[in-house]
Amino acid sequence: MRKDHFVRKQIVVMVMSDESNFSGVGRFLQCLLDGLSSLEKIRFCYIHLVQDKNQIFVKKIKHPHFVEVRIPLPLNMSEMIRQGYWSEAYNLSVYPYLKDLLEDGCILHLNTVNLIDLALFLKKRKRCSIVSHLHCLPWKANYNTNRQKFNMLYELQRSGKVEQKDISRFFQIRSEADFYFKSDRIVCVTECARKFLRDILRIPDSKIRVVYNGMRDKAGEVVHRSDTSLFQLVYVGTLSASKGLPFILEALKLVQSWGYRAKLKIAGKTTDRMRGFLQSKYSHLDLDFLGLVPFEVLADIYRTSDAGIIASLQEQCSYAAIEMMMFGLPVVSTEVDGLRELFTDKTNALLVPVKFSLLKGLGADIERMAKQIVYLMTHRLQTLCMGRNGRKQYENRYTEEVMMKNIMDVFCELDDNL
Repeated sequence: MRKDHFVRKQIVVMVMSDESNFSGVGRFLQCLLDGLSSLEKIRFCYIHLVQDKNQIFVKKIKHPHFVEVRIPLPLNMSEMIRQGYWSEAYNLSVYPYLKDLLEDGCILHLNTVNLIDLALFLKKRKRCSIVSHLHCLPWKANYNTNRQKFNMLYELQRSGKVEQKDISRFFQIRSEADFYFKSDRIVCVTECARKFLRDILRIPDSKIRVVYNGMRDKAGEVVHRSDTSLFQLVYVGTLSASKGLPFILEALKLVQSWGYRAKLKIAGKTTDRMRGFLQSKYSHLDLDFLGLVPFEVLADIYRTSDAGIIASLQEQCSYAAIEMMMFGLPVVSTEVDGLRELFTDKTNALLVPVKFSLLKGLGADIERMAKQIVYLMTHRLQTLCMGRNGRKQYENRYTEEVMMKNIMDVFCELDDNL
């Protein structure tokens, strides 16, 4: 990586987010900004378009190594995204706050699909390149919002017979096609995403780069608890349908019916109503709803757990999975999307197949999940070995250093072409 050459260009990290919802993209940005700050002579700034009812003015915040510009989004953000007229009007209104911040020849690094309108607007006024980071496959969000459409698209992709006329079916918002086809590079976080871009959307492979997520090692000395009287599992994530928590709860019902006991710690954003419903429905299970917790608290949860469990039906390069490996936890995980790349069955995890039909849709094999949980409970030496293997996998592929090297290689590649 030719750092001395690269420092001539400025990196502009951009994201659009809802302040009330911390996601995997938020975790990635924390890691990216930390990584960029640690690199000498790298010039960068952070543009954060934020939906926050408590913020109505643009804020410029000076950090030790970069400037953050927080720009409020309209409350009717979905309307702005749907209509090009309002998107253009918004871009015109925010441009005065950005034009003096951006250097000619900068690299715009987008971390949200719906930022492409603003990026193309800026590109008309400043000489720059656009790197679009694809953290998820947007069409898969239909699992939570439109199950029928999800099933149709899942079957269409699975068939391998996607024709040119079918491509637009996978786009969720007006500007999504521009995100894929007008970016100078697309960074995706899994090989399965690269395959989707290349084989389904027909995007040239030369335009796509795979950069796995990574994070700084925060595990310290990995020493798990010695008390084995009650096996403790940890689930980390939202309670949305695609994250699959109900599959885990049904599997634990089976585990208990077979005469085994386990405690499930649930860390993630939820509502009082949802928590109350699940506690009532599964009152016979030992569940601990922890809510959204800071990482320092989550780290202690990892250290006091015996294993992690992931039941997602759509996932890319999951930070929860990376954290579990970093802390040396064996994992029970569904075998979908990027989770297949993170985990190897019987090496650092026990995998659970998923089932699909147009009638029933996509779901996890609950009985198999229950059997995998029991295996971890009854084979503690193998469990420890899988945890150590997961830790090695983290060290080899998912550290902050590896991620930063790979993403800087992408920036350097574009820097050569400006």
